[in-house]
Amino acid sequence: MIILVLVGAIVFFHHSQGLFSSFLSAVIAAISAAVALGFHDQIVLGVSGGKIADSAHAGVLCALFGLTYMVLRVVFDALVPGNVNFGVWPDRIGGGVMGLIAGLFTGGIVAIAAQALPFGPSIGGFARLETVDHPSNLSAVPDWARYGRNEDITAKLINYDQLKGGVLDVRRTSGLLLPADSFALGFIGSVSAGSVAGDTKWSEINPDYLNQLFAQRLGLQPGAKHTAFPVNGQDQLEVAGVYRLDASGMSQIDGDLQEFRPTSAEPIFQSTLTPGEGQSLIIVRAILKNDASETDNKVRLSLSSFRLVSGGKNFYPVAVMNGTDQAVFQRADDFLIVDGGRGVDLVFSVDTEALVGKDADAAAADAKLAAGMFIEFKRLSRVKVGGSELKAAGDFDTDPRTEGSILRRKGWPAAAK
Repeated sequence: MIILVLVGAIVFFHHSQGLFSSFLSAVIAAISAAVALGFHDQIVLGVSGGKIADSAHAGVLCALFGLTYMVLRVVFDALVPGNVNFGVWPDRIGGGVMGLIAGLFTGGIVAIAAQALPFGPSIGGFARLETVDHPSNLSAVPDWARYGRNEDITAKLINYDQLKGGVLDVRRTSGLLLPADSFALGFIGSVSAGSVAGDTKWSEINPDYLNQLFAQRLGLQPGAKHTAFPVNGQDQLEVAGVYRLDASGMSQIDGDLQEFRPTSAEPIFQSTLTPGEGQSLIIVRAILKNDASETDNKVRLSLSSFRLVSGGKNFYPVAVMNGTDQAVFQRADDFLIVDGGRGVDLVFSVDTEALVGKDADAAAADAKLAAGMFIEFKRLSRVKVGGSELKAAGDFDTDPRTEGSILRRKGWPAAAK
């Protein structure tokens, strides 16, 4: 609704400015959006110094858009001080159309900035994937669920904004009523791949930016860090190895107790984890530096805090490892807590072609990861792994940095199904 009002106000203003002036405004808005989206990441990393890192993307994005627009508007008005009159109706209709274009770019930047802020899954009631509120499913009343005169509060224990189905399925995402954010990103994607293309295309780094922003808001406790800002130029993520798994998959258990899972039992995870069609299962050993932790030396994250990018696609973890031969299912929005300086063994299901490149054999003894592949943690820590060795499943062994690193509820895994 806010975006609709903003775009409507811009259209109303421009329709009275005439076609020529509004055309200049639309062109300037397009350039400003391209500059803001194309350079805000670099400015956050190079200038902010980690200050208010969780909000820096949104602030820099809006500031860069506004500053670029104002500078270009002053320059254009100085170079073309007069206006061109096309007649009453052409000016009003044309001005309104150009105003709509300018409004979509402006509204798109505002919408993207809002989604980059450290909110929860939904913002003002909008979420790209459906979320639901699940009451607790406790069959017995634990001690921590009592207060006062031994009153049962389990009925009041509700898990808000849980991802319906628990899986980050980008095929089911929805957009804004007026998709100004998609409009602005579509433009920058076209420009990046077209006339002003550089060495790296926007789509190679951000194949699905809006869903990336949504994923980065999943499974993080209020107050937890939403970004992993490099400290002294050092990423807060280290990739200690990438291992392929057998095509037959492996056994899998749930990562939480059943009484804390939604009663709808969505998704029904399989007792055997197997790759999707045309995909391969891999393990990524991700070590998290101490600087990624909170003041209590704990790193708060979810599976959605990581993404593997290759072949113009994002891939998110589907499980974590328990030992060397068992996968642990985690919902995309499960709260996970790890000691600083330790890590997790992440399981990805990746398109085989994106994993090793076209016509390459992922099972070959000398298999290499596809060129350009990188793994990202909490938006700002990226590790390039393209060209690295894809190690054999037999080379995967336990590591004290990752073994048992995730804090679990008492009674797990014996009580997990």
